[in-house]
Amino acid sequence: MLTENRVASCTGGLRVWRVDNGKIAVSASQNVLLAINSSLTISSITVPQSQGGVQEFTVGSIAGCAADGITTNPTGVFCTVSLGFQPGYPGMRQMPLVVQTSAGSFQFALEGIGQGPQPVLQPGVITTVAGNGTAGYSGDNISATSAQLNNSSGLAVDAAGNLYIADYGNNRIRKVTPGGLITTVAGNGNSGYSGDNGPATGTQLFDPEGVGLDVAGNLYIADSGNRRIRMVTAATGIITTVAGSGRLGFSGDGGPATSAQLSPDAVAIDGVGNLYIADSYNQRIRTVSVSSAPLIFPPTEINSNSGTQTFTVANIGNVSLNLSGITPSTNFAHGPQHDNLFDFFTAGCG
Repeated sequence: MLTENRVASCTGGLRVWRVDNGKIAVSASQNVLLAINSSLTISSITVPQSQGGVQEFTVGSIAGCAADGITTNPTGVFCTVSLGFQPGYPGMRQMPLVVQTSAGSFQFALEGIGQGPQPVLQPGVITTVAGNGTAGYSGDNISATSAQLNNSSGLAVDAAGNLYIADYGNNRIRKVTPGGLITTVAGNGNSGYSGDNGPATGTQLFDPEGVGLDVAGNLYIADSGNRRIRMVTAATGIITTVAGSGRLGFSGDGGPATSAQLSPDAVAIDGVGNLYIADSYNQRIRTVSVSSAPLIFPPTEINSNSGTQTFTVANIGNVSLNLSGITPSTNFAHGPQHDNLFDFFTAGCG
């Protein structure tokens, strides 16, 4: 609707009356009266588009004056401008009526309210899905709401709706199925560091704070007390260390992740398998990339052999890794400016 019946005065030879025709339905018109106080030409009378590029306010007929940019309108003339409002979505809109004249550009406020079906928002209902409110450990393969937890911290949910809990005080990672059954998927309950390359349920964790999942369902654990990131492979249940040397401090950027010093308390994994670590003690966010660093050989005399370099292929991505071959490529550069360039090796995967 266009509001109120009052007169709003303006400089530059224009005054505006906003005339309310009563309660407005969608697209019903309102008339705006523009009083010309000194002679001028009017080149256009427009209203900008609303949010989303929708022309909700439209200028209809213009009577009593000329708006062609050529004809001079004398003092005392009234322009009657018909305006329509067709809201494209609910809510209030405030837009200017823009009048371009030989004396300058003038804007007059328009206001409209879109009314229509509104979404009904119901307050959320909170329930307990795990834990009975008593700190401790009361076993697995029972209803999750009957189980004891102990200072649980990080959470993650997989694509199947399974909930993973970093059960910090119990040194375990618990899993709650959509059916409400709780089990342990990593940690034997004893604090410490052991068990890599074996079943995750037989390993020792030490104050695990965070959990994360990649798109393949592999589980990552911020094993904060051990200062490591552990990974449980979804297909096998085997646990390995993928980042962290176990030593307190900061080191290792640009090198192998398992040699780095860090103090993790949360993890996240993006869609291609890059691992992000909240390294709380070091006030940093660290990342472990799925791409490997190049092998760098020292300067070597012509026709001499360099020292042996090795690299490790580790599957920290989101799909199975199958080596199809390791073959040398052709030298990609020669000459005095490229003395340190050499054959390199590639590994295909699928």
